[in-house]
Amino acid sequence: MLSKNNATKVLDKEIAEYLARMKDDLASLKDLLNKLPEQIKKLLETLQEMKKGSVPDESADYWEERKDIDKWIDILQKQEAALKKIKVTYEDLERKFKNLSADAKKAVDVAAKQAVRDELKKESNATTNLLEEAFDCQDAVVGTQKEMSDCQIPVNIRMRANEIDQFRERLANITEEFRELKQADDAYEGTSESEQEIKSLIEKIDRKLKAFETEKQQHNQYQKKPLETYREKDIFGADNAVIVREVRTFKEKIADTMRRLKELDELLRELNNKLISQDMENAAKLLGQKSKNLRERLVIAKDELNKISDCGDDMDGNTSHTEEEEFIDALKEEMPEVFKNIEGNFDQLDKIDNMIEDVIKNRDIDTMQELKGQIDDAQTKVEQCEGLVNKLENEIIEWDATKKLCRRDEELGEIDGLLKEFRADMTGEKACMDEGEKKQKSILDTAKAQNDIDDANYLLEGVANYRAEIKSLEKDIDGLDNDRADCFGQFDGEIPSSVKVDRNKREAAAGKARKVTPSTASDKPEDMYYKLKVNAKYKQRIHDLLKRLRDINQKRRDLMEKYAGLKKDLNVVKAPRVFKAMKGDPVDELWCWHLNKAQIDIDCKRLGPGKYCFGSRNIMCKIINGKLVVRVGGGYMSADEFIEQYGRIEILKAMKMAGDPDFENARASLANTGVDGLRRSGSNPRASKAPVDFAAMKGAMAGRLDNAVGYEEGARMNSPGIGSGRSGSAPKKGNAMGMSSPKSGGSPKGRR
Repeated sequence: MLSKNNATKVLDKEIAEYLARMKDDLASLKDLLNKLPEQIKKLLETLQEMKKGSVPDESADYWEERKDIDKWIDILQKQEAALKKIKVTYEDLERKFKNLSADAKKAVDVAAKQAVRDELKKESNATTNLLEEAFDCQDAVVGTQKEMSDCQIPVNIRMRANEIDQFRERLANITEEFRELKQADDAYEGTSESEQEIKSLIEKIDRKLKAFETEKQQHNQYQKKPLETYREKDIFGADNAVIVREVRTFKEKIADTMRRLKELDELLRELNNKLISQDMENAAKLLGQKSKNLRERLVIAKDELNKISDCGDDMDGNTSHTEEEEFIDALKEEMPEVFKNIEGNFDQLDKIDNMIEDVIKNRDIDTMQELKGQIDDAQTKVEQCEGLVNKLENEIIEWDATKKLCRRDEELGEIDGLLKEFRADMTGEKACMDEGEKKQKSILDTAKAQNDIDDANYLLEGVANYRAEIKSLEKDIDGLDNDRADCFGQFDGEIPSSVKVDRNKREAAAGKARKVTPSTASDKPEDMYYKLKVNAKYKQRIHDLLKRLRDINQKRRDLMEKYAGLKKDLNVVKAPRVFKAMKGDPVDELWCWHLNKAQIDIDCKRLGPGKYCFGSRNIMCKIINGKLVVRVGGGYMSADEFIEQYGRIEILKAMKMAGDPDFENARASLANTGVDGLRRSGSNPRASKAPVDFAAMKGAMAGRLDNAVGYEEGARMNSPGIGSGRSGSAPKKGNAMGMSSPKSGGSPKGRR
């Protein structure tokens, strides 16, 4: 039973530990409560902007993501509500902590200290549980942000660029058609009632075209800056709601521009009709020019649709998402009908050309009216065809061709890096075998006992077998590396500059920047169809290389596991330290028995009856009720518990003094055993790790303290016991790969 003084010390220690633990947890909670709500607020702002961009129809930027957006908003709002509750509880725990800290200082007698200790234990556990809840909220928030990724911002920016290109092309067509209509009006030498209306309409269209030219420059400038100047840190930043809003409002501006451009097109039609009414001959020529323009536009649309169809064929079987597969299936099903309709449009334009010749020749007003109807119908069909091109192109833009090519490039880099690691592993294994072979040959040179000779020969046979299998695996590695190098050389010659730029950035971010930055020059186009074609060409080939890499890695792991026993036996230097007791000393006999049972490799010296130097610590042992105990502070601890707990500390000290390379890892692992073992730094539940197995640590120490002075002048015995003067050779370890001795019968080949 502990004395009053000792009990007070134990309680003070426990109170201090619980206070420190609760203080650490409260500090972690405070940090999370300061950080997470603001992070959630910014993510919700981004999602609200995305939600606005998910309507009204499938042309919206976030139409396909609308369900995900609602799901993410729901998750974040739940975490926001949970954090509010956590904050209320945190404030209550913070007040309790201050009160308990004051109570701990006031408590004098044992009963008061016990009451404070018990209350502290309860509130400390409550704080740890609350911190775990806060970490759960953090996991949900981080997971949601990861799913949101780049919020489709880069893709949507490219779609704006595509929409601007469509606007420029349409404006150029209207401008050219207007120029031809003006020329037709200038060429007309007669007079008509509508002449003044025509002049007024020409002036109106001219003003609008100039305004559109200004608007075109503004759109181009806004696309280049700020949209195309945003970088990854801006897009993935917490404040990207601003960028989402900018991209969405810019889409609305472009859509409004296209709507007004369509109104201008109607004015152009009106002008065309008035000029036709004014002069039938010139009108026929104008309609002929319009038919020519429509044919040119239809040819361009057909070429673009051919590109899209070819792209679908290339990507068939090389898709990354279900949406891409569905799109390609739709192309295969619908494109034949689309091309059939286009051929019908060309036939209609051929008919229009014949009608124009007939009107010029016969000047028939009915034919002219029919011609106008055919031209208007053909124009509608050409515009529908162009609209289909724009729609399909936007779908393909979302595939992010550049990202796909960069991923292929990254995969080749990963293969190269892993092959280098495999080679390094094999080099290390061969060095281990060289060292083991040297040791076993040295044993053969000096061994006299047949058992030792047989074991050494058996281990040498294992070394030879392992080397042969390493050589075979290295051959596989070299073959894969040669194929990778060939693939990379061809791939590098076909990728555009943007992919090489991304490669340099990626290597710099990973700390692999080279002294001389590799050239990013390339004469290959940045066209998305070309990029997708290159991606389709190399994707399966690269994935075949990755499959071979996985097979080699599995072989490597199987090989190292197969010969782990061999490596262990080659590294056995000596048997565990055995402590010999002094006859007639029951305390010493029990102490040696406990030390040998623990198989601990640590210095221990008898200083006198019941007194020992355990590592760097002087201790006292005695027998109480037939059990050996060790004096610790104001009380006693069983010998097994003392060796288990304080042996860790002494092993760490020995490792540090010996300059052991595993010291830092061992110390970090042992620091996480909790307040019942070594006190860990902080009590963050997410930072805790599983405690290190003591037996594993003893194994790691085997052979590292060869020069340490043994107990009672380094005497050894075969097995633990009390009071016997046993001596003899150390017990044999298992031989190669955990196999029994070759003397046990059977051939050593194929044993595991």
